[in-house]
Amino acid sequence: MDASTRFAASSPDDPGIDRGPDRDGDSFCQNPQRFFPSQDTGQAFAITEAGQDISFEGMRDHQLALMKIVNEDTNVAGYMSSIGAGGSTISGNSGRIFMHLNRAADRQHVDQVIQELRRKFATVPASTPTCKIRP
Repeated sequence: MDASTRFAASSPDDPGIDRGPDRDGDSFCQNPQRFFPSQDTGQAFAITEAGQDISFEGMRDHQLALMKIVNEDTNVAGYMSSIGAGGSTISGNSGRIFMHLNRAADRQHVDQVIQELRRKFATVPASTPTCKIRP
């Protein structure tokens, strides 16, 4: 079996699962693991995180360093940044940066923009940013 497949348990109570030829639900079925191709929507976001013992002022300094990187990136038209608890974030040691990218004709594909930002973000000590494509 290659890496593109995974095993998933099936349940006889769930009619939405294709159990293959053995429909009693007692067996495992082999499903191909598929990933959605990235779509360039012109938006990206980064979730930032620092150590749990960081102060608000320390987190602000880390976020400002990351914002400087985003601000200097020629692929980014604008951004919004926040830190602390709020929304889906329940801890004070994390933040968010939402980015609106330039027109597709004037920049790299969003996957390349994110790879470049990850490389640049890695230079900021004591923070762990995660970049993603916004749907």
